[in-house]
Amino acid sequence: AIYDLVHREKDYDREAAVVAHHLKLVPLSRVVEFGCGTGNFTHRLMNAGIASIVGVDPSSNMLAICRAKLERMRHAHSAKARVLSGSTGSILTHESGVPMAFDAAFAMFGVMSYATAHNDLVSALRGVRGRLIHGSRFVFDVVNYACCVKDFRAESTVQFRREETDLADVRFGTKEFCVESSVVTTKFNFIRNGETQWRERHEMRAFCPREIADAAPSAGFRVVAQFSDPSSVAGQENGTTQVSAADYYFWNVLEAT
Repeated sequence: AIYDLVHREKDYDREAAVVAHHLKLVPLSRVVEFGCGTGNFTHRLMNAGIASIVGVDPSSNMLAICRAKLERMRHAHSAKARVLSGSTGSILTHESGVPMAFDAAFAMFGVMSYATAHNDLVSALRGVRGRLIHGSRFVFDVVNYACCVKDFRAESTVQFRREETDLADVRFGTKEFCVESSVVTTKFNFIRNGETQWRERHEMRAFCPREIADAAPSAGFRVVAQFSDPSSVAGQENGTTQVSAADYYFWNVLEAT
């Protein structure tokens, strides 16, 4: 519940529409979302008229919220929806009724950036490719290296504070970026009525578009598009890189070869 509160201003409707557009979904599409969290993308993709969607996340608490959202929507949608516990890696060997192949996959909110080690990205991409049919697509965003260099500097700390006066909430945070490892560390401290309710630490790897493009072929993908402003390039798919240093994430659209 706190997660949804903290990110309540995120434009999920717009981003989910862009995901659906680039996945080229059709009524029979079977879709898997890696890192579905509380289901803010999962339940919106049900609106795309697809056949089924599977959401995967390592957090049992988030999955419980996601299940509740999907249950409330079942009567209004014909799409079959399931959620499973597991990391991006573990779903690749999960045999609990998960289809052996999907028609599309996506991972938003920087899920792929949790592949922080040098070879983790290729391994993760290969795992996703192993669950996709030929010609299907994988849409995901990652932390933007150029933005981290521009805004956080090498091994410096940026502090930010956000107050929610109507809910008497205060969120403190810091970001630390290491140029050598390309890892940005974000720490959150969520306070309500003077008491700390929630702390989190996230380590995510920042990528350049070229790193994704170089890793894609060895994992069985080709790059369709890369961009940092989903609202302006929804119709562009020419493989060119359009990434601005002003944006914390950039998007990638890959096609299974």
